[in-house]
Amino acid sequence: MIDIDTMKIYAPIEAVVKDWNPKHNRVTKSTKERKDSLGNTEVEVIYEINCKDIVGLTRVEYKPQKAEGQIEIEMSSKILKCDYYKHINKNTIEQAFQNVNYSLGGSLVLYPLGLIECSYSARVDVLADVKMTPTERMTLYHALRKNPREGYFLQPKGKNDSLILTKEAKSNKTRVTLYDKLIEMTTGKDKTLNIQLFDPYKHFVNTTRTELKLQSRAFTRKYLNLSTKGNIPFQECLLSDAKPLAKYMKEFTEGNINPPLFETHQDILARCNTWDEYKSTYGMIRLLEDTNYKISILREIMRPYFEKGSTKQARASSLSRAVRKLKEEIRAIKGMEEEEQSIVERYLKQLDEVW
Repeated sequence: MIDIDTMKIYAPIEAVVKDWNPKHNRVTKSTKERKDSLGNTEVEVIYEINCKDIVGLTRVEYKPQKAEGQIEIEMSSKILKCDYYKHINKNTIEQAFQNVNYSLGGSLVLYPLGLIECSYSARVDVLADVKMTPTERMTLYHALRKNPREGYFLQPKGKNDSLILTKEAKSNKTRVTLYDKLIEMTTGKDKTLNIQLFDPYKHFVNTTRTELKLQSRAFTRKYLNLSTKGNIPFQECLLSDAKPLAKYMKEFTEGNINPPLFETHQDILARCNTWDEYKSTYGMIRLLEDTNYKISILREIMRPYFEKGSTKQARASSLSRAVRKLKEEIRAIKGMEEEEQSIVERYLKQLDEVW
């Protein structure tokens, strides 16, 4: 079952609008000029319903001049009020639309079933809530940052210590965001309202939320396993049995280790004067991976940096101490990597089990 946080849909007025009061104090009428397919200028009338005071409802627009007339609605699962933690899905969508009707106070009355059956998707943000301690979440972030697959980008850390993954730099069409849900709900300007309405300390302790924003039709079809061409019926998104988050994250975490760029790297490494400088320049993790963690290979790489002792015994002793220290570092790194891998595998397994 698909769980949705934010959604944007559009639908023909005739199929979804039961009643409409353009004189209601929530309604604002505006006009804008646009070019038709022949290049002629025409004036479009838009009725916008003020939703600023309605939690969970972002935008409602009524466009009577569109083909068949069109209603556009953007909302989040916060419209479910105390049932927010249940998310928007096939079990709660009718309740969500009923709450929209109640909140609009008679300015616009919608057919919930008509919206489900006749609307089209412009955006769906699919989510999964995974139980994870803050320490485990930060370890997961560290593991995901280490080796993103080619073609994926990690944006700078966002608010609430979030991690943002995208397939195209600076693109908002499709992205995944991971963040601590409790922190998001209990900090910032809306924290008091969130605590009063949504009881986050009951529902979101030790919860890492993963959200996949699907705004592109191509990616919506791909991750929700849809074959419909043209406009995408919202009901098909709602009833999809796909596992979009697991699919995206498995793609992202697939190993994609590029061969080392030795030609450019060797020139830089040749200028290193000490073993510590060499490790720092090469990168400890990459050095271990490129040498397959073999001490015999690493010892030969280290040896030239320990040739400055006064005697052969002193040089050998100095190299031995460095090798022992390196073995300790390797044990620590292997332990950390095993823990990271375990957390990543458990995270992916939970994403698979959400639906």
